[in-house]
Amino acid sequence: MPGPRRRSVDLPDPNECGRLTLFVGPAGSGRTTVLADLAEQARRQGRTVLALAPDTAEQATQWMFLVRLAREAADRAGCEALPAGHPEALVGAVVRLLRRLDDPLVLVDDGQWIDAASVSALPALLRGLAGSRVRGVATVRVPPVRVPPVRVPTVRVPTAPGPTVPEAEIPDLVAGLGQLRRAGLLTVRPLRPLDPAALDDLLTAALGVPPHPGLRVAVGRAGAGRPGPVLAALDGYRARGSVRITADRAYLLDPDDLPAVPADHPVLAD
Repeated sequence: MPGPRRRSVDLPDPNECGRLTLFVGPAGSGRTTVLADLAEQARRQGRTVLALAPDTAEQATQWMFLVRLAREAADRAGCEALPAGHPEALVGAVVRLLRRLDDPLVLVDDGQWIDAASVSALPALLRGLAGSRVRGVATVRVPPVRVPPVRVPTVRVPTAPGPTVPEAEIPDLVAGLGQLRRAGLLTVRPLRPLDPAALDDLLTAALGVPPHPGLRVAVGRAGAGRPGPVLAALDGYRARGSVRITADRAYLLDPDDLPAVPADHPVLAD
């Protein structure tokens, strides 16, 4: 049986996250998997996990994210009523509710869809939670990192070596919170491509046997080292009959072959 799959990022312990940690990466980079791992770690430690996933429809409704967070926190705290009126009352209520919970970890998938009003309230929310054990982790989808040949403001990640992410390629959720980063309330962590060992783990889990290095190199190159596109490339090779699986190894029959990934493959819709 294959062992646990290595991730493309060193996962933080839920107890050691900054007030808000943003994992940023393109489609298929493993953002949702990172949150699933964090949730599993937190639940094993007895922490309260609140999971939210805003979408494009909610982004058009101002304060929708903050209202959803307030409702989720109130439900966990056993409260029924939420404050009405000025948004500042809602921010204060969320702070009080989260502080009442047992070591809460707030997980937000696809944070790029948080509505603009809720994003504007994040500084007040984070400062209100300073000194507490409340932690937040969000994923944000960005285009593949391509550093332009001009000088631009950047988000630097001193604890995670790798390419610098141009701030112009990160949604307002990150770009507008530089002051919080400098205050230690916000950490941005890019999701890097899988290394060869992680690719082997991923492909072994998908195929049931370890991949030959030639297969690993081919799908890793085709998928740019990102978990979703790598698996899509593997599906494409298998659809062409280009993968041979024996009792102890999987091979790519023709190294010059190209994967035939269907246009409706889920990873292409992300």
